Amino acid sequence: MDRRKITVSLLSALFVVLFLVPCASFSKEGEGTRGNVKRTFLLNADIMNIDLEKNSIIVSEKVIRLLVKDNNGMKEWETVFRTGSGALLDPKDLKEGDDVVVRGVEEKDGTLVAIEIMLKSELSGAAKEEASAKAVRENEQKAEKNKKPKRESKMRKVDGVWVN
Repeated sequence: MDRRKITVSLLSALFVVLFLVPCASFSKEGEGTRGNVKRTFLLNADIMNIDLEKNSIIVSEKVIRLLVKDNNGMKEWETVFRTGSGALLDPKDLKEGDDVVVRGVEEKDGTLVAIEIMLKSELSGAAKEEASAKAVRENEQKAEKNKKPKRESKMRKVDGVWVN
């Protein structure tokens, strides 16, 4: 009987770990959850427009939604705003023309959502180059991943006849 209880307990624990924990991560309220995500993006450009009242920013001619939640009538930003050194930044300090790196996700409906915005003007020269190089590397990796592999032909000529 004890062996049966142990087996049931182990199976229950396995069920929780394999099923309930991953489901909990998808059940987060609001848009921008993993179930809605199509792919990630990284933009390295100037702010063209920022509207904190409408929770949006335009970077590189793309409208990007900022994540926010209502905390008893107070706006609480879920999009993380940082300086180049990594310190937290008040979104009100951002202005048009600021050079930023935006990391986010594209939802299935095409909406771009910012997860993190980093102000590059406070980066040192080396850090700016690294942020730019990182953006280029990530875009190249995505392009490489999306390439279709070339199909190698195994055709060869044997005694004047092409064989596979």
